[in-house]
Amino acid sequence: MLLDLCMPELDGYATAERVRRGAIPGLENLTIVAHSSESPHAARVRLDRIGVKEFLSKGCSPLELIEVLCRAHASSKSQAKTMEACAKHSGKTILLVDDEDFSRKYVRTVLMTQGFQVLEAPNGQIALSFLNDASMHVDAVITDIHMPDLSGIEIAHTLRARPRPRAPCP
Repeated sequence: MLLDLCMPELDGYATAERVRRGAIPGLENLTIVAHSSESPHAARVRLDRIGVKEFLSKGCSPLELIEVLCRAHASSKSQAKTMEACAKHSGKTILLVDDEDFSRKYVRTVLMTQGFQVLEAPNGQIALSFLNDASMHVDAVITDIHMPDLSGIEIAHTLRARPRPRAPCP
């Protein structure tokens, strides 16, 4: 979709948001290229939040239009591969342990784009409480090594000392 951002009544931003939220069932992941006379830098912040990756300034040449549309098409193919990975990882839960908020947020975002569910713990003690909770299932743990109170190494030693669950019999 080549979408003008400055339209009367319903602008391109609102249109893109509606598409992303499912206003047209099945097209939530439609490739959208924003087209505007706005500054690309000003538009980029809002477009990134909506999930529009490509921007094209008005007054562009036909060659620029073709290049951006080709790049958007290639990106959508890459996105399809990511969606396959998401399906493969769907239902898998990772416990992410890090005392740095920014690091957790970054790694959580990467993991979630691959289809993982993510539990977060800001320290080792909270991580162990998650792992000791029988109602929570965790498939893997990613931990920072250097944390106050309980380090990632100590978390790993604690987990390794536990009896391993038996694999189900075929």
